[in-house]
Amino acid sequence: NLYTGSLPAWLACGFDEAAKKGLDLAGKEMLMVGYGSGDAAEAIPMKAVSGWEAAAKKIDINGAMANHFDLTQEAYAGLHSGATVEDICADRRKGTFVIEKTGVRNEAAFQDIGIDYFKFVQ
Repeated sequence: NLYTGSLPAWLACGFDEAAKKGLDLAGKEMLMVGYGSGDAAEAIPMKAVSGWEAAAKKIDINGAMANHFDLTQEAYAGLHSGATVEDICADRRKGTFVIEKTGVRNEAAFQDIGIDYFKFVQ
């Protein structure tokens, strides 16, 4: 799904698996296809470049996904609709940066529309 970041995550998983299997993808053409929850979709043509294996290892997809959170269908529906206001991952945020708010001001002296403000969770 395009808005969840799952397309880049699947791409990272694919490159990780290909590197582990020793596949030679350099110069190979690929097509990424993603969709949205409406009628939108994207098809992105790609070509793996020389050295892709080193980049795949830097991503460390297994490490990045180690602290994942499995959502129930009910929790997903609540988050998607905006009905869920509690932080269901609060216990996992210690020692990390989180988005505290996203800017909405559009004034002559100051604009921050779409700017994310982060805070460090102790």
